[in-house]
Amino acid sequence: MNKKDMQKKMVWGIAFGLLFIAVAAAAWVFSGGSASPVGLFVLFLIGILMIALTVVKIQDDPRYYLVIAVLGVGMTVIGAGMVVAGTLGYAGAVTENGESLITCGLIMAFCGAIWLLRSKEKKIVDERSQKIGTYGTAFSWYLTFMAVVILYWLDMLGVFALQTSGILGGLMFLMIASALFFQWYYNRKGDVY
Repeated sequence: MNKKDMQKKMVWGIAFGLLFIAVAAAAWVFSGGSASPVGLFVLFLIGILMIALTVVKIQDDPRYYLVIAVLGVGMTVIGAGMVVAGTLGYAGAVTENGESLITCGLIMAFCGAIWLLRSKEKKIVDERSQKIGTYGTAFSWYLTFMAVVILYWLDMLGVFALQTSGILGGLMFLMIASALFFQWYYNRKGDVY
């Protein structure tokens, strides 16, 4: 990777990290300080970790996999804690919204576990792996789009009503899980055809 590509990737990674931090700050300001402290903390933490991870990865620092392991363990623990807090929210023991905490906690635990399970051998990037990644992501997008269409019509027909946070959390989980599944499937198959 040449220096210009490295700089471009670093700028994008830092920009996405700053976006998470800006969203957390905007949510706190626009809610008048009444936004969920757990949600704000998680957004802020993800932004900081994304920036740190981008800088370490782009500079080919050998501590990249240590950062990945710490990030994976941290996100898994925080995710599990959010699931527990969400379950307590359903039971009425805490004031937080149980459904949102459970959904966000499951997503964080899932992402943390995936990051934790990455190995150095998976770093090989060739045309076949890029094609598999592209096709896996494309099929994930198609599946998520179909889920959005189905949810739209179920809501329009009055079949059931869900909270927006539950729908968005489910769609995020579906996007991540299906992209990983399709990439795993095509990688195991050997190619996309």
